[in-house]
Amino acid sequence: MYNKDVKILAIVLVLIAIGYIIYRKMKNIQDNKICDFLSYSEFDTGATPEEIRNPNIETYYSKERKRYNVAGTGKANMQKHFLEMLCEARKIADVSFVIVSGYRSVEHNRDEGGVENSAHTKGLACDISTPKGKNQEIIVKALREVGFVRFGIYKNFIHVDCDTAKPQYVYWGTAKHRMNPFKLVA
Repeated sequence: MYNKDVKILAIVLVLIAIGYIIYRKMKNIQDNKICDFLSYSEFDTGATPEEIRNPNIETYYSKERKRYNVAGTGKANMQKHFLEMLCEARKIADVSFVIVSGYRSVEHNRDEGGVENSAHTKGLACDISTPKGKNQEIIVKALREVGFVRFGIYKNFIHVDCDTAKPQYVYWGTAKHRMNPFKLVA
């Protein structure tokens, strides 16, 4: 009888432990979620070699971005109103937004060739990977519908920001001849 009770107790404890692990994973997923379509980790800054080697800095490898990122920097540094606009645009577009660059530390921005005083370093910008064809236009139109007025339009990605310290109603980039974002929305 005693051995049977011990076995049952052991099974119950294992099930409780498994339940707790699942709960923590789900909580982490929820804590990382911005909306149904986007998560904070998509906006984490790239890690420098020094940050990767530093045991006090949590870094992880992103297969999508093919680089190491500093954990938590997207959540800590992206501006809420920017993310809310982006979530709404994603809902309107109804196509995938693959964020290839969100928040950037000043060092990472410099390494990426970003401009000084970049909206990325203020948590007010992101770059969205865009396949060729209709999706780029759909995404830009949705971004315009929610109020974005600053665009960099390139062959394979769209830069969008809402930095009010910079000129408004502008677009630039290598693919701008193909699309004027301000003529897409009636």
